[in-house]
Order: sequence, then C-alpha cells, then structure tokens
Amino acid sequence: MSVRRRDEITLESERGSFSRWQSISVTNDMTGLNECVVDVGDDGAEADFYRVIRPGELFEVRCNGRPRLSGRSEVNESSITPEGTRVRLIIRTRFADAKYCSADPAVSIEKTTFMAVAIAQYAKLGYKASDLVFAPGLDADLMTGKQTGQREPPVDLISIKVDAAKPQPTETVFAFIERHLKRIHCAHWEGPDGKIYFGRPNDEAAPMFVFTCRRGPESVRNNVGRATPKQDWSQALSEMWVYGESTGKDVASAAIKGVSKDDEVLEVYARNGHFYRPVVLQNSEAKDLKEAETMARRERSARSKDKDAFQIQADGWTYWTDSGEQIPYSPNRVAFVDVFNRDPANYLIVATTSAMGVTQRATTQLTMLAKGIWVV
Repeated sequence: MSVRRRDEITLESERGSFSRWQSISVTNDMTGLNECVVDVGDDGAEADFYRVIRPGELFEVRCNGRPRLSGRSEVNESSITPEGTRVRLIIRTRFADAKYCSADPAVSIEKTTFMAVAIAQYAKLGYKASDLVFAPGLDADLMTGKQTGQREPPVDLISIKVDAAKPQPTETVFAFIERHLKRIHCAHWEGPDGKIYFGRPNDEAAPMFVFTCRRGPESVRNNVGRATPKQDWSQALSEMWVYGESTGKDVASAAIKGVSKDDEVLEVYARNGHFYRPVVLQNSEAKDLKEAETMARRERSARSKDKDAFQIQADGWTYWTDSGEQIPYSPNRVAFVDVFNRDPANYLIVATTSAMGVTQRATTQLTMLAKGIWVV
C-alpha cells in the first residue's frame, strides 16, 4: 500500500492563495448547508487572509487542487487572551440565502418548464443559469475525479413542464423549489463548486469507498479510526397514511388515501404484539393515489432515517486507493462498510466534515444512511 501524503488545503481567490490557518474544517451536507470554519492566529495571518479573502466576496476552499467549498466570509469572532489572539472566520455559501430568504412573490410563472422556474428564482440570489445543474451525477468528475456509474435520471428535469408556479407567503426560495421537486420525486443540494444540483440520491451506484474496521488478523486492512453504527427506532412508524381532501371534518371520508408500511416494524408488532405505530396526515396536494402513496413513503422514510445509519471517522480529507490515487470524500457517493459485529453493506454518504490543524491530524467524519432509506 502506498504512503499517504498530506492533503493540501488552500483558500483561493483572484488575489491569491491563503494557507496560514491554525485549524480548518469543511462540512458538505446534502440535507443541510455547506460551511467552513477557519481559525487564524495573531502572527499576521489575519491581515494575509483579508488580503486574499474580502468580506462578501466568493472564493473557493480547495483540497489538493479540487474544489471543496465555494463561499464567502460572513462571521468574524475573536478570542483574546494574555497568551494571544485567535480569530475564527465562519464561511458560508450562497445556498444559505436560499434557505433563509423568501422567494420573490412577484416571480409567477405559468406554462413553462421547471428549469425556467428554478432559474428565475435563483437569479434573484445571484445565480447564473450555468450555476444550476439538472443532470445528477455530473458533479462526480469535479469532486472525486470518478464517474458514479449513474445513468441519466428517470425524470427529464430540463424539459418537464410546470402549469403554474407561484410562491406561497413567507416561503423560502429553497422551500418553493423543493415543493415542486417533490412532485417529481427529486431534490436539490449544493455541490462543492457552489453550483446547485437537481436530482435524486444516488444510492444505487457501485461503492466508491470501502471502509473496514475489523479485529484480529483481519484488522490489517483497517482504514477507519472509529465506526459508530446507529439504530434509532424512536421515531420509526409502522404505517404512514396520507389522506387527500375530505368533506367536512371527517378525514376518513377522503377519496384519496395513500399508505406506506415499514415491514420491519410490522414484523416486530406481529411477533411481540406491540410497536404498532401508525400516523395519519392530511394533505390537500395529494390529488391522486400515486401522489398520496409517494407522500406517505417520503414522510415515513424521513422519520425513520436513523433506523440504520453509520458515522465513520476516516484519516485525511481524501480516500487513498492501493495504487496511491486520492479521491476526496464527498456526499452522494456510496460506501461499502465492513465493521466488526455488523453485516457488511452499502451505505449512502449524505454529509462529510473534514478537519485538520497545526496540532490536529487530518480526519473526515462521514454520515451515512442505509440504501433505500432516503426517499424523495
């Protein structure tokens, strides 16, 4: 096996490169927000940082030359002690604006494509049409240098039509676009390059990473510092029922009823006589049986996502193959997890947090869900 080289982390802008940080961490999260936290000492590094990175301007965090986050410095916190001063800079991305800011109610579009709707709303936040990617899997080369093996999406996000699209009062840009995406069983998230990707979680792809944490003679192949399996059934449901519109207050009178069942929970109920946990929701947007069933499946999976989850702590910011190839850890990739006392299986990576410092070795924390858990 080749010798691991130190990952080179730099902050890049048109004015130059910065790498005099005391510590740095980058979070990439398909289900949340990307963020970078940088600690800078009082050895002149802060002035050097602001020479390269100016408040409010976009720049990139790069790992071995590949983009890891595109953001801007938004928060500056100082810690002053007799021993010295440390400045903490919190870097967030433009995608945060989409989750915090209201959609423009004046942007009302009828009889056009979903792509046109998304471009019109995100243009208000400074995104160009080229910043929105409607073919999932295209970020593979950019982030990892590897193809995911995913075919073209079953839904044509480029030409699919939208009859009418108007934001609801107080609805954020993200929530408005996500509401329309849910109707076609898709989602959107931010890539490491600052672009927005539209599609579905790619948990059917072949594993890009293999994580091993064994004991005894099998431990020779270990590449995991800590593995934390999580089986949390506290929110798991036996059944989720979604009703459409009903007459009066009688929910059961609704003509549309979609049901999603969890066979594992129902098996426990059948065996032990308890753990029957149905939940009923009513949603006027459930216009037909297929839509109601999709809503039920999505809601049940959201509440049950921690039934089979993993957190892995790996060395470095990149995965090293036996040939010495470096592949950055990133979300929307599949990993094969082989951990002592657990059945080996594939898991979808949904979030990564990579950190390193002057006195801290480089590690990456990966959050993963079992195949099929995340339903959009």
